[in-house]
Amino acid sequence: MPLIIKGNKDIEVISKKEMTKFIEKAAAAKSDPLNALPPEVAAKRREILEIKESRKYLAKVQREKEEHDRLVKEKLEQATAEIEKLTEAKVQATEELVVTTSVDPIVVDTKDMHVATVQFAPDPPDFMSMTKKEIDLWAEENLGVQLDRRHTKAKMIEELTKHL
Repeated sequence: MPLIIKGNKDIEVISKKEMTKFIEKAAAAKSDPLNALPPEVAAKRREILEIKESRKYLAKVQREKEEHDRLVKEKLEQATAEIEKLTEAKVQATEELVVTTSVDPIVVDTKDMHVATVQFAPDPPDFMSMTKKEIDLWAEENLGVQLDRRHTKAKMIEELTKHL
């Protein structure tokens, strides 16, 4: 049987089972220093530690959200720039498609190919100088929009600009 000295007074012989429990209890006290405190104080300290962990987690979530928002904003700006480039681009139909490479240019005959044409909406005229009837006809011919001539000219122009 193992021998353990408890306290300063007497030498006491304990069993192996009691010794194992004593060692486990001592190891638990080492791993969690709050176990050595009175239960009320330990409970408050645990609560404070949980609050600190919660704050760290919320700060991390906030940083990730800000980073996500920044990336979304950058992608939106890039997409807007690309859209602006495409709206400013002019497409011309040609009979030959020329592709240059690092070695020799390749020429492809496109006479028998079907080429898609891109049409841009015409620049809108000065609606204020037009009559209500002319505005309605222009909207129907160019945009396929039927306006209500019973409205005022300003209301018709406002409705038309929504479709541009």
